[in-house]
Amino acid sequence: MTLLFILPAIGRKDGEEYIGTWKMEPLMIAALRAITPTDIKTFLFDDRIEDIDYETDVDLVAISVETYTASRAYRIAEQFRRRNIPVIMGGYHVTAYARQKCLRKQKVPAAVSYRNRTRMSKLL
Repeated sequence: MTLLFILPAIGRKDGEEYIGTWKMEPLMIAALRAITPTDIKTFLFDDRIEDIDYETDVDLVAISVETYTASRAYRIAEQFRRRNIPVIMGGYHVTAYARQKCLRKQKVPAAVSYRNRTRMSKLL
């Protein structure tokens, strides 16, 4: 299995260079990687510093969503869903927005809240 982690940027548009004023280390991705079984191959696209290759050969996409990156995250998810690649979402936005709304509105097969981090390892 191949898992792609994505950290979306604020307001980035595909094909345009993104200029951000600050970039914090994506510690949540490191934490998720730590609980990912070792037999799962992982990749990361940090949308703040690189273009996302939507043609990457992966089995599953996991997007960490903060409220201010939600619109971009939903657009990214749609690109992968068009290729029939399942997308799971987690993060502050998913936790605050209510997992059920995220699942229903965005057609996401799984949403993982910060209060339930162990679900991610069970999900995989």
